[in-house]
Amino acid sequence: IRMVTMKEVAQEAGVSIATVSRVLNGKDRGRIKPEIAQEIKRIAEDLGYQPNLVARNLKTRSSRILGFVSDEIATTPFAGRIMLGAQDAARELGYILLTVNTGNDADLERRQIGVVKQYGADGFLYAMMYHRVVEIPDELEGSPTVVVDSEDENRKIPSIYPDDEMAGYDATNRLIQAGCKRIVYYGSSITIIAQGERFAGYRRALADAG
Repeated sequence: IRMVTMKEVAQEAGVSIATVSRVLNGKDRGRIKPEIAQEIKRIAEDLGYQPNLVARNLKTRSSRILGFVSDEIATTPFAGRIMLGAQDAARELGYILLTVNTGNDADLERRQIGVVKQYGADGFLYAMMYHRVVEIPDELEGSPTVVVDSEDENRKIPSIYPDDEMAGYDATNRLIQAGCKRIVYYGSSITIIAQGERFAGYRRALADAG
């Protein structure tokens, strides 16, 4: 596939390469007439122009790439929606999500983070399949990072995870509002954070309802 250059777009539009560059990089406001900018964009689209990401990265020092590092999310049907949500948000903001699945292998995780860094990732999402306290890999030090569906054990990195206490509260409250008086809580024997928080929400809802 042959790449269309800015020079070709400029020749077709009858303007300078600098003008095309300003328009296609969103720096034309107040400098180039809107109708000319519109025509340049139309011509670029018709010719199938695609920006040279490598050249742009070198110039702006921004790859527009986010690394999505997960333990098993990519291979798990339900948790996979987390990855799809991240992908949609990234796309809306002009970013590409580069996903690696570690399978809970610490050595593989280190190597994969290194590979994503070689692509010049602007930031990372460190995502777990279920809510737990995690140790952030040293390899992510210095990179903007958000922990997804878990908590950073050192409380230094922003973490996003479900409000499981409220989930237990809401579920119990639904039954109370339906007229139930004797509500049983069945919990898993697996000791995960969500289990204790859901049970606490159940107890709080019962207490609030007397």
